[in-house]
Amino acid sequence: MISHNTQLRDYLITARQARSNELVPKVRSAPDSPELRRRRDDAWERRIARELAGNDPITDKAA
Repeated sequence: MISHNTQLRDYLITARQARSNELVPKVRSAPDSPELRRRRDDAWERRIARELAGNDPITDKAA
């Protein structure tokens, strides 16, 4: 009986998702601006440089 309930649940979930996709098409978020990507990449590079130098104030317990 458990597998029957699981199959029924999977069918109902799939049917509900299909109906919702028909009613509301997938909405994609707006692409990031080049300035935002550059700032995010710069912040990531600075964080990696601090970690490699060994003095990251965010994760350093002695700070």
